[in-house]
Amino acid sequence: MDIKEAIISILAAKKISTQEEVAQELQKQGLQVKQSTISRQFKSLGVYKALADGVVFYKVPAVGGNNKVGHFIKSVRHNEAVIVVKTNDGAANLVGDVIDKLDLPEILGVIAGDNTIFITTSSIRDIERTCKILKDRINM
Repeated sequence: MDIKEAIISILAAKKISTQEEVAQELQKQGLQVKQSTISRQFKSLGVYKALADGVVFYKVPAVGGNNKVGHFIKSVRHNEAVIVVKTNDGAANLVGDVIDKLDLPEILGVIAGDNTIFITTSSIRDIERTCKILKDRINM
């Protein structure tokens, strides 16, 4: 199991409030991980804090097969050459990864920053149609 999978498993199984607790759980699984690595993985996974029964804890967004990442997306726009997706801060990597995994033949490549994703299409003639397909597939 890699670090990302381990973090997802840990956060699904327990209500954990600190990255230090995550590091301890990873250590129990034989994974020695620094806090900075956990922080980067959290950002990549789109981990957020939730509140239930008066307890604040980390959660991983449920992406699954439905690709429901629309709540992270602020806008999807395009010009003649590129599709630009604006997301909440820190969510672009998660959304970009979901878009990549859609494996759409219309999409040539995806580049994600912190809150912006650039998508190039296989053909600029189909950019509007590709943008519509993308919005449909990510439930926006």
